Amino acid sequence: MELLLILFVILGIIAVAIQFLLYKKEARNSIFIINMLFAIVVSYLTFTSLPTNFTSQRFLAIGWSLIAIVAVILKLNVKINPNISKVILSLSVLGSLLQLYL
Repeated sequence: MELLLILFVILGIIAVAIQFLLYKKEARNSIFIINMLFAIVVSYLTFTSLPTNFTSQRFLAIGWSLIAIVAVILKLNVKINPNISKVILSLSVLGSLLQLYL
């Protein structure tokens, strides 16, 4: 039980650090991609931790990773306000972490 708590604390610290780096002025595309990969890994952890009969929650876990991918596509291909894609990616990371914790 203590090992799982340590894993949750480490994931939370990593998430806060990556979000801090994402919103710095000199944030590059590499930080954005690292943030997306972190969101996908946490969504995968959430997906695999759920039983197979919890299909709606498993689809929600897949949805968080798809939202992260869409945010990266918006940032790299569509020239919109870059803060919108950062907010979408942050929501994906926070949503997947909350689903994993709860």
